[in-house]
Amino acid sequence: MQALIGIVQLTLKSAFRNRLILFILLGLLGGVVVLPALIQHDETAKGFTQIVLSYTLSFTVFLLGVVSLWVSCWALARDIEESQIQMVAVKPIPRWKMWVGKWLGVMCVNAVCLSAAGLFVFFLLLWKSGELPDQERTILRNEVLVSRGIVTPDLPDMDQMIEEEFQRRVAENNIPSTEWDAVRENLRETLDAQMQLVSPGFAKLWALDFRGLKERLKDEPLFLRANFQTAYALRNDEDPNYYPMVWVFGAPERPDRAQRPRELNASQWNTIEIPPGMINDEGILHIEVRNYSTTSMLFPLGDSLEVLYREGGFPLNFGRGLLILLCWLALITTLGLTMSSFFSFPVASFVSIAMLIIFFSGGLVDAVVENNTVTSIDYNAEVPTRDYPILDYIFMPFFHGLNWLIKLVTDFSPVESLSDGRSVSWFETFKAVVQIVFVACGFLGAFGIYGLARRELARPQNMS
Repeated sequence: MQALIGIVQLTLKSAFRNRLILFILLGLLGGVVVLPALIQHDETAKGFTQIVLSYTLSFTVFLLGVVSLWVSCWALARDIEESQIQMVAVKPIPRWKMWVGKWLGVMCVNAVCLSAAGLFVFFLLLWKSGELPDQERTILRNEVLVSRGIVTPDLPDMDQMIEEEFQRRVAENNIPSTEWDAVRENLRETLDAQMQLVSPGFAKLWALDFRGLKERLKDEPLFLRANFQTAYALRNDEDPNYYPMVWVFGAPERPDRAQRPRELNASQWNTIEIPPGMINDEGILHIEVRNYSTTSMLFPLGDSLEVLYREGGFPLNFGRGLLILLCWLALITTLGLTMSSFFSFPVASFVSIAMLIIFFSGGLVDAVVENNTVTSIDYNAEVPTRDYPILDYIFMPFFHGLNWLIKLVTDFSPVESLSDGRSVSWFETFKAVVQIVFVACGFLGAFGIYGLARRELARPQNMS
């Protein structure tokens, strides 16, 4: 343990002797202070949060990611290239301790810098919120500076519904087996339309389960977030039009159902406050939308409606978000150290950056895995064929593994959750630590330790 602590201390001293690192850290401090002052918000709670919280935290993570990658590549590769590591290697210290000591040293720098930046952002958020109008401060206090849980509608079992209707039709109409696939496909399209489309003049009803939360939330306001599409929005990604509709809250049999007329924009999340007391005695909240426009609205299953409720305070939620960001920095640090275990500093830096670019271009990897080929496919032939199938046998296992790794660590977006006032739960935080630090970093770290253990440290070209 003493040897490990010594390596950590040496790594810290080496990192802070690097003037570029200090320059980047000063840039981080300047960015956190100057960025909110330079970019003027629109005096709304949403605009204020976007600048003071989202932009500042994103800028912080970007700069700290650069610092992590640079220090992790530089700390190990420099010691090997300048033969300094030989002074440690001749002692009875296993090489895994050298690697882990470097990792812990860089992570100490990350933890201190991220904590300092996070504290400053937190107090800046509280301080500058006094500049907002009273109404926007209320919105900020109720919708952003909170930790809100989410309840979404239960997804229907489409396969079961299709199969039940299919069996009924086959029994009633004696449909031949050659048409079964077409019947099932037609049923799926019909059910998709029934479940998602709201035609002009019609309505759609959801029932959300709040059992277990009813007593705690009976006097608390809830917030609906709804997102819908129109034909115009699907063609153009953005829709400049506003569509008249009425949102109704409460069970259909209640005479005191709350109605909220709204004109909302498509292709974006819209927030509507739900008054207290709309959850019925069984713990069910009914939500109905009535389409008063001349255009059909599409509410995609599983991604169109959610209700947020107050779950806790903002400080602890903010701390959990920072912990997930630290997990991301741990992954970048592990990548840099792993590459520097095999390559010189310039090559390790280049390969690490290339890996990060591939890693964050998950759409490209998804497309390769979905098509199951790294080359093009000839769809003009009677049977679609791949141009170079031998390359698929070589590279597809790598892309499948990379896709698994990307999905393992990209399910977490704490900055977005904090900006929306959504809860970063303990379970989500624990899941991030396990998946990013223990699984992803563990896998990459084991590979880096193996490379350092097998690397020849006393080659003539490494001697000064």
